Amino acid sequence: MFLSGLSPFFYMYRCLFKDLGVSVPFNPFECSFLSHVNVAPSQLHLNSWGFLRAFQVLCSVLGIEVLLAKFIHFYQLKLGDPPLGWLFLSGSKEGGLFSLFFLSYKNFKKDYFKNCPINTDVASEHLFHLNGDPKFPLYWQQNLIRFAGSIGFALSAVDEEDIEKLQSLPRPLDSRSVLSLPSSANLVIIAEVGHGGFSSVVLPMMGSFLPWCVFGFQVGAHSFSMV
Repeated sequence: MFLSGLSPFFYMYRCLFKDLGVSVPFNPFECSFLSHVNVAPSQLHLNSWGFLRAFQVLCSVLGIEVLLAKFIHFYQLKLGDPPLGWLFLSGSKEGGLFSLFFLSYKNFKKDYFKNCPINTDVASEHLFHLNGDPKFPLYWQQNLIRFAGSIGFALSAVDEEDIEKLQSLPRPLDSRSVLSLPSSANLVIIAEVGHGGFSSVVLPMMGSFLPWCVFGFQVGAHSFSMV
């Protein structure tokens, strides 16, 4: 469940919202991946989040239903340093779909959000199942679930056709180009509170924030909050 005596929360790095267009609450595909692998959102490496986002955009463009089994057909799990560490995705024996968004992410670890539900009712549909279990791990996990491709998943004939379509693409696809395909019309504005007062920072987003979460992060002497 969640840490005893505390309201449930999870952390996310700001660059995931700014660079990759991740939004909260997570959609069913993202929840299913985090749950399947037993990984907290901040434990999944940023480039691996890029693979998740690019896959959703690509499937939307191609008219393919976004399913977990189709995604992990092309990927396998790599673990970071034990006992806790980053989780990485690399291409399965079928080969991955996308190039890395950044060859090296730097200077991001102090730039994060703490996500807390306003409604602490465990029946809240955005974070919890009706039985009270969270839809994905909120905190870093040790017992990650390895996988290599879609072995063990029941695939329909349509699912297999979709995988063949994806396999036929010239790979690796440039993840930046794929992520640029959605409209950038949806913007989220963050109010920055610093020594100079308030100013607006506009972050391009493919999704939106629902009022179940309160966000904030700190960088040096500056504090930030969602409005």
